[in-house]
Amino acid sequence: MILNKDINPEYSLYHVGSHILETLIEMDKKSSFSDLYNSVYSKNKTTVNLFSLALDWLYVIDAIFLDEKGSIRCL
Repeated sequence: MILNKDINPEYSLYHVGSHILETLIEMDKKSSFSDLYNSVYSKNKTTVNLFSLALDWLYVIDAIFLDEKGSIRCL
């Protein structure tokens, strides 16, 4: 389901994931879930479900991780 030719590109995990990584870099590479979602949502109106799926995908490919305080961080 990462690539789907039947939906708009802004609803793909690649697109939302790129906005998440871009926002994390702007936020000094760490953020809480709610702060990160609000920042991404202000630029790209995405649902919480799609946002969560994109976070899962980024975690699986080792692009992000959780630190000991529970903040989302990128490498």
